[in-house]
Amino acid sequence: MNVFRIAIIHIILLLWVTTSYAVIIPKLYTEVGQTQSATSPYLKTALISDFTLASYTFQSGIVSNIVDYYPSALSSIRLLAEKEIRVKKKKINISTVYLWNKPGTMIREHNLAFLVGTKHQKLAAIIGTHFRKLYAHNNSKNAIFENWNLLYDVNYWLKATPNVWNIGIGMSNMDYFLYNQETNPHFYLSSYYKLTNALKLSIDGRYKSAGALNGSVHYYGYYIRTGISCIINKKKSHDRKNLTK
Repeated sequence: MNVFRIAIIHIILLLWVTTSYAVIIPKLYTEVGQTQSATSPYLKTALISDFTLASYTFQSGIVSNIVDYYPSALSSIRLLAEKEIRVKKKKINISTVYLWNKPGTMIREHNLAFLVGTKHQKLAAIIGTHFRKLYAHNNSKNAIFENWNLLYDVNYWLKATPNVWNIGIGMSNMDYFLYNQETNPHFYLSSYYKLTNALKLSIDGRYKSAGALNGSVHYYGYYIRTGISCIINKKKSHDRKNLTK
């Protein structure tokens, strides 16, 4: 897969939507972390862009491994389609996510997830299911399949959103470019600060576990992420909150 071709398509889509009636929210973040499966910390960067028009949101994202045991200009691709509906005045987000990952030099995986998310004042929750195909890049016939994995994300914010700043805590087995099995949760602390009406700075920290969902789960790793996002065509925005990972 041509890395430059994907980057060019991403930029063209970004420019095209900017000139339309859609609201676009690009986000650039850097992530630093450490796991027990590696002897040194890793560093990766990602670009994620949301394109929202009326009640629909389309999202694309790519990741580059800058420092890792296998540095890669393109290690993940994410595509999302989401629809916001209202049930008794409650906003519910229904989404489908495709995720391609290259977790190693020889391993590839395809992921497909179906998610439902909602938010009530300070509490937000997402639940869904996930399918994964894992295989060696030169031998896709002998693939391993995981079907109907449970996905979840629950987080609680100090202040009701939206706000100028906020801090939240949560537990989840998924992230932008990662879907774990239900017995491997992350525990995380999230925060953000709005520099202006259009610019927002965010800092997140996650503790990654390995094992069953109980008090004796073993430490597996951590990562810290800093990012900045901006809103383009903000005057067309209707304060819609993208909930799904």
